[in-house]
Amino acid sequence: MSKKTVLSALVGLATLCMGVNAAELNAYTVMPEKYASRIFAEFTKDTGIKVNFLRFSTGEALARLTAEKGNPQVDALLGGPADMYAAAKKEGILEAYRPADSDAIAPEMRDPENYWTGVGVIPLCFLTNTKFLKKNNMEAPTKWADLLDPRYKRNLQMADARTSGTATERIFSLVKIMGEDIAVGAKIYNLTGFSAHADRDQMLAFYKGMERKPKAFFVVHGEYDAASSFAHLLNTELGTATYIPNFGDAAIIDGTDWRIEETKVITSAPAIQAMRDYLRNFEKDYLVYKGRMEQLITHDPRRIPDIRAKMDKIRKYIDDVMKTL
Repeated sequence: MSKKTVLSALVGLATLCMGVNAAELNAYTVMPEKYASRIFAEFTKDTGIKVNFLRFSTGEALARLTAEKGNPQVDALLGGPADMYAAAKKEGILEAYRPADSDAIAPEMRDPENYWTGVGVIPLCFLTNTKFLKKNNMEAPTKWADLLDPRYKRNLQMADARTSGTATERIFSLVKIMGEDIAVGAKIYNLTGFSAHADRDQMLAFYKGMERKPKAFFVVHGEYDAASSFAHLLNTELGTATYIPNFGDAAIIDGTDWRIEETKVITSAPAIQAMRDYLRNFEKDYLVYKGRMEQLITHDPRRIPDIRAKMDKIRKYIDDVMKTL
């Protein structure tokens, strides 16, 4: 087999739209974990700032950042092809940042507005079967246009862009080199006065109308209070399991079975895990107390004012505490 480098793909480091003045940073990385861990270790060694990170594929990282745009969960993104950063910049996910000494990096390997900075070059290559070339009296391809040769028909193999970051980089590179024509086959109207998201009742009506109800709902939209309320409604109205994922959780789905794998950021930090267990126990205690109070007021409504006054004091105390965090 032989190979020919035809184009360089960039990887970069970018900061997201949230503050980073802290003793710890949270980050996503597209780099393989064994490389990213070394880079973050050196960063910690130089700055004293610990980095908690999760590794995702290009598509997964971009999807998470897009979903978290209104409430960023990480401070930085490391690694990945240039097209991912171009898409993230277009979505308004990234914050401009210019690293020290970045002028030493070639202009074509960093964003002109400092939304990302290249840290490495990864070549896209043609891998060719020398026996096929010899049989068809062909030279190895040196440019994309060479692949239009009819003799390559049904003899080319490429990664699927739906699952491969390298494949999306291939498409991005071709668009950059050759431009792109987009055929619009629809009329476009701008409708004002409508929300892009269905409300709770509309979604519930939609789910009730399904012939086959889902085995579980993962409620990932909205603040926790709203998500918790909707999850409870789905559970009581449809009798379906619900789960509100925590930051970094992974849902493993196998047919109709599913399970949750917790993030490595949580499980690898004992203090975080201990606090998480404490909060879960706190939640369990609350549910027990809630059940007791509901029984009390059902049997003796005269106690409602006293219980309500005490609960208001507890709620005010918790609100005051949360404001200091």
